[in-house]
Amino acid sequence: MGEFRAHYAGFFDPGFGTNSGGSRAVLEVRSRDVPFILEHGQPVAKLVYESMASKPKGLYGGKGSNYQGQGLKLSNGLQAQGSLWRQGLQLSGAGPEIVEAFQDLKVHVMKLYYSATSPYARKVRVLIIEHGLQEAVELVRADPMAENAASKIGNPLSKVPALELDDGAHLFDSPVICEYLDHQAAGEPLLAREGAARWAVLTAQALGDGILDAALSLVMESRRPETERSAYWQDRWTAAIHRGVDQIAEDVASDREAFDLGRIAYACALGYLDFRLPDLDWRGPHPNLLAWFEDMSARESFALTTPPE
Repeated sequence: MGEFRAHYAGFFDPGFGTNSGGSRAVLEVRSRDVPFILEHGQPVAKLVYESMASKPKGLYGGKGSNYQGQGLKLSNGLQAQGSLWRQGLQLSGAGPEIVEAFQDLKVHVMKLYYSATSPYARKVRVLIIEHGLQEAVELVRADPMAENAASKIGNPLSKVPALELDDGAHLFDSPVICEYLDHQAAGEPLLAREGAARWAVLTAQALGDGILDAALSLVMESRRPETERSAYWQDRWTAAIHRGVDQIAEDVASDREAFDLGRIAYACALGYLDFRLPDLDWRGPHPNLLAWFEDMSARESFALTTPPE
């Protein structure tokens, strides 16, 4: 009928809850499309404490955690139906202290200001879909070139994407937004929280974004009058793009099955080259990378965010 899940793998890491005040153990219930009812106070699981075979080098949450010490709040999937959730608690016979704990929960949805053709915004939109955050993030189309766009989207640079949080604060640009949303999501993170894996993914994201920076510069340069274009800079940006794609091909060949924020950035960069600069022909010299890109493009998250013709 369904399954119970505790955090990522059904167990808690050493040291979880050892911070001041302890931490709540959150049980996720998935029904697999089969309706069911849980009564207040109904036992559904138990915690089993086991001794470690050896002392761990570090305790969970020692370098920051999205779960350690987390207060009572609705999951992303329930936020859009928060009022119904509270009504359900009352109808189920939950005690007043439980219902009261949920009364102060404000049901808000974050807003992502984006352009359908922005590859930076596409990176964020792909991450939202991969993490199942569609109900927690409202997509709001915005023209960053429009008058007063900066105040509307909450970015003084008048660029997209920009994320408006439920408290009215704004985050930008895409790497910051992606990391924030990755921390808010349940499940396996797309950006490692620490260690060498984190720096590798951040470097890969920087490479993908750097290719986009050079590609966007080429596009904007091509829109200037021909007599005002700089051949020097066009050659420099083109060379940077080709070197970057060569590096992407090398990285993908080393681990074709990896999927993280860096790989998302890679695919968004390649997609933008196809969209705006098809004459650069990154595909011809890289048949293996092309096969990987086609597999990535078939994912729902990429298919739903393909830029319009």
